Amino acid sequence: MTTATMDPVAELHAARRNHWNTWVATHAEMNPDGEALRYLGQTTTWSQLHERSGLFADALARRGVARGDRVMLITLNNPEFVEAVLGINRLGAIAVPVNFRPPRPSWPTW
Repeated sequence: MTTATMDPVAELHAARRNHWNTWVATHAEMNPDGEALRYLGQTTTWSQLHERSGLFADALARRGVARGDRVMLITLNNPEFVEAVLGINRLGAIAVPVNFRPPRPSWPTW
């Protein structure tokens, strides 16, 4: 009996894919109550970050977001932004942050 082995290049690519989420998952397992993010005096632990980004990914998947899709983000710089980017990347989709401030109008110089 023979077993099929994965192409070494494909195996290396699979190991490196989604490294942010792998990093968060590793920290969530090794140090679940450790501080991952701190914002305005509030702490988000590694386990919370891992769980919330997973829930965000699940919500997007239920709405039809899949690998290679672009997801526009209009948000402030806060922990939810990090959770959203991680959740989007978990699906293999691409986060596209957009500035929420409208551009300044071009006033004529008199």
